[in-house]
Amino acid sequence: MLKHNARLLIVSHFFHPDESIGAQRVSAFARYFEEWGIPILVITTRKSPPSKHIPLHPLPRSIEVYEVDFVHPSIFLDRLRRENSRSDGTVSPKGAHSIITSFGKRLLARHSGRIPDRGFTDFWIRTAYRLGKQLVRERNVRWILSSYSPPASHIIAGRLKERFPRIRWIADYRDLWIENHAFPGTFPMTWIEKRLEARFMPKADLITTTTSPLGSVLEQKFGPKVQVIWNGFEEGGRATPGPSLGRNGSGLEIAYTGTIYPGKCDPLLLMKSLLELKTSGEITPENLRIRFVGRNLEYAKEQAHAAGVEAFVEFGGLVSLEKSLQIQEEADALLFLDWLDSSQAGIATGKIFEYIRWGKPILFLTHGGENVAREICGRSGLMLAASTVAECVSSLRSLMSGAFRVRPDWEYINQFQRKSQIRRLYETIAAMDGAR
Repeated sequence: MLKHNARLLIVSHFFHPDESIGAQRVSAFARYFEEWGIPILVITTRKSPPSKHIPLHPLPRSIEVYEVDFVHPSIFLDRLRRENSRSDGTVSPKGAHSIITSFGKRLLARHSGRIPDRGFTDFWIRTAYRLGKQLVRERNVRWILSSYSPPASHIIAGRLKERFPRIRWIADYRDLWIENHAFPGTFPMTWIEKRLEARFMPKADLITTTTSPLGSVLEQKFGPKVQVIWNGFEEGGRATPGPSLGRNGSGLEIAYTGTIYPGKCDPLLLMKSLLELKTSGEITPENLRIRFVGRNLEYAKEQAHAAGVEAFVEFGGLVSLEKSLQIQEEADALLFLDWLDSSQAGIATGKIFEYIRWGKPILFLTHGGENVAREICGRSGLMLAASTVAECVSSLRSLMSGAFRVRPDWEYINQFQRKSQIRRLYETIAAMDGAR
């Protein structure tokens, strides 16, 4: 509990009921802070109309969420496409109109932030800032936590800090803003963003991020006010493999649950390896299956088709968090696609923590260098790493034969439980609040 029954305001585009990795992190901040006695208010963007799906981790009703309406250009592109389809009753995916629409969306995403999120979320800054001022004045807000990306959240919180210097501001970096080489942006947006970060971030009282290497970068820029809060995983089941994989007589199943980034994080190495095993007659659709669910899977489908290994690969669409975890639990092994760019050594996506919780083999496809995700997977005692076709083929053979046995280090793995990670941040907030 904060002094004088003060409230903490969270500002984030990604939030419940969204179940993306980013939204899971920020929503967990809200849930656990509220559980530990900090009253929470949230400003976020208007989400899609509610569906019948109930998120795996419900949000306590005591948390007040203010969803801000905003309009971004991709809405107009969607509307144009719908109107075009109604005009002649057909939609040609390869037609000029579709190409223009697709190009427009890619262009908007490229200019709207470091990680494409389908829109100019800057369009909610003014409304959210006005609402934030009202909440600070009327609801006893003494703390603000904003989460990047996209940049709008930090801009809103930074402006509130300028307007109300007495409040404490925690700036959460799920990814780096300027140094994100995976999504470098384009000029002049990069120049503008550098100026925005330089203007606002020195005003933050505390900066949090997801890995130690990212923390080192931020410390060099903003000083020793950085704390690493790993993404972690929620407490839950544990599925340690038995004597052999594919033990139900249905063959070996390897699952991938996540997003494909063409040329940056994709399964080309796996497809080439499947082709080699298919050619040698070592695999059939009955003894080996690879299951993909998530976003941007079209590129992986094209790779499977080009390699002639479609019979071994199953593709699903985007699924709920609950279904994703179920697929992970039911699989014999899990597939992790590392960033192919070795400069991204500091990235440890939340997916790696979802995976290690199960204590089962992780086929880790990598560029070959060392990085945070590989270190976590390796120290967990679960990793089969491969950076070449020969290594991947050997790893698949080990999985199919049962030669590879995991040795899970549960003491190491359990330190990444999300609740214990967020508890560290809560204790920092409590200490800072008591030092006023």
